[in-house]
Parts: sequence; C-alpha cells; structure tokens
Amino acid sequence: MSGELDGTLLKVFVAIIECQGFSAAAERLHKTQSTVSQSLQRLEDIVGTPLIRRTSRSVGLTPGGETFLIYARQILKLHSEAVSAAQLPNQQVCIHLGMPEDYAEYCLGGMLKDFQAQFSQVRPDVCCEMSTALVGRLQRGELDLVLGVEHAGLHSGEYLCDEPLVWVAAPSWS
Repeated sequence: MSGELDGTLLKVFVAIIECQGFSAAAERLHKTQSTVSQSLQRLEDIVGTPLIRRTSRSVGLTPGGETFLIYARQILKLHSEAVSAAQLPNQQVCIHLGMPEDYAEYCLGGMLKDFQAQFSQVRPDVCCEMSTALVGRLQRGELDLVLGVEHAGLHSGEYLCDEPLVWVAAPSWS
C-alpha cells in the first residue's frame, strides 16, 4: 500500500458499485467517466490490488474489492458522522441498531429506557429483520450494532447466551 486513502476516491469506488457502472457513477458524482476511471486506478494503486472486475457490459467486485467495500462504506459513514459531530456538538447522535422482532418485543422497551438514561445525546434507530439480513446490513455499514441469532457461516460478533428451543402447537394438534 502506498499513499493515504482519500475520501473522494472511496466515494468514487462505492458509487461505481452502487450505480453498477462507470458512466452512472460519473453522472451521480458530477464527474467525467475518465475522471472516475482515473480515480479508481489511483485507489487500486494505493491499495495495491484490483478492486473491480470490468467487462464491456458490467462491473463486479474482486474478492479483495468485496472486503474493501465494507471498509470503504464504514470509513465514509464515520467521516460523515465526525463532520456532523464537530458541527453540531449539542445535537443528538444516532446509533443504528438491528434485532429480530421477537427480541425487540421482549427486551427493547426496558433496554431503551436504561440506554436513554445513560446516553441522553444518543438517539437509537432500531431496525427489525431476520438475523441473516441484519448481519448483511451490518457488513455493508448500514447498521452500527446487531443483536441476533448465530447462523452457520456467520462467525463474527460476540456470544451472549443460549436460548431454549420450544415447539408450540395448537391443543388439538397431534
């Protein structure tokens, strides 16, 4: 890796992927397609590996690009939050939290009350979905924290507890 990561280069990289192409990314960023291509080349030179696979009809991520995209989105999000925090020191900060609906029904009310008492400047934004969808959103940088169920193939996070498995059926069912 040679050089420092530039937020503008990260924005170009993310835009290419989100827009699924160089032309659409250039339009979104109000840049020329040539500038977008050059910016991506500079970023790949800094990182030291190709991030995007190009064909005449589409773009895709290389394995390194898939990993880098997660970090690029997190860096851009942190950059935005840092600027906002400096500009509005007395405003609330938002934390994006995800959990399955059944967890939210069980523990969210009491947890939010205790959380707000301790961290009055932090506004929680809660998203309820299935754990696998929430982990994907976390990896894309859309959520800051997920409380969910561990699934096969997902080994990140911190183990909290086991839950008993309970089968429920109608009284007349055999």
